Amino acid sequence: MSNQQTIENQEAQQAIRESAQDTFRNHLKHLSGGNIEAWVDLWQEDGMLEFPYRETGNPYNQTYISVVRTKDGPIESYRDFWNPLVAIESVGIVSDVVRFSE
Repeated sequence: MSNQQTIENQEAQQAIRESAQDTFRNHLKHLSGGNIEAWVDLWQEDGMLEFPYRETGNPYNQTYISVVRTKDGPIESYRDFWNPLVAIESVGIVSDVVRFSE
């Protein structure tokens, strides 16, 4: 690969990265501002949003890692990952945790 091709490849990757960052910034802005219509417009038509847990009824102070994938600008998928030990503590017993994560 020539130096010119390497530079062009790096520039293309930087443009993709900046587009994904803009999309995520807008995701946070629209969602926190209550502008759901604009938030929905950030998604691909077949985009997927996954929150693999349900309410506990108890205090639930969780730290999440969100993996957001974009494709050609719009959000393609959004998945949260969380600490199951916090869920166990919140729910109280292990058998309830299994139902919590279904």
